[in-house]
Amino acid sequence: FVFALQSVGSRRRARASERARLAQAAQATAALAALQDEELHMRREIADTLHGTLQGRVVMLQADLRALARGLDGPERTRIDRIGQELDALRENELRTVSATLYPEGIDRGLVAALRALVSRIPAAIDASFVVVPSGAEPELDLARRLALVRVAEEGVSNALRHGLAARTYSVLHVGI
Repeated sequence: FVFALQSVGSRRRARASERARLAQAAQATAALAALQDEELHMRREIADTLHGTLQGRVVMLQADLRALARGLDGPERTRIDRIGQELDALRENELRTVSATLYPEGIDRGLVAALRALVSRIPAAIDASFVVVPSGAEPELDLARRLALVRVAEEGVSNALRHGLAARTYSVLHVGI
C-alpha cells in the first residue's frame, strides 16, 4: 500500500510539474509575441515619423532656400540651388530608404503589395519585373512573417545587383503555396 501511495504521489508531482512547465512555455510564447508586436509598432512609428515629420521639415527648408535664392544671383544662388538639390536627394533617397527599411511600404496591404513596392524602388536603369502567379488565394500571413519575407526578397535583390552585377531582375511569386 505504501508503494502504491508513493507511486500515485510521484505521478501527481510529475503531472503538476508538467503543467507548470507548459504554463511557463505558454507565458514565454505570449511574452515573445507581445515583444514582437511592440517591435513592429515601434518600427511603424519611427518610419511614419521619418516619412512624415522629418521629410516635411526638409521640404520646408527647401522652400525657404528657394525663396532665399530668388533674391540672389551668381555663385551664392548656385550654391543655394546645389544645397536644395542635395536636400531633395537626401529626402528622396535616404529618408525614404530608411523609412522603407524600418517598415516596408505596402506591408499592411499584404505580401504582394509590399513586394510590388520593393520592385518599384529598383532603379529605372535595371530592367525589373515582378510577376504574381496565382495558385489560390494569397496566404494569410501575420505581419512579422510578411516582414521577414520582404527582408529576404530585399536581400536577394540587393545581392543580385551588388554581387551579380545584374542588369535585369525577374521575380516570380507563387501565391497560395
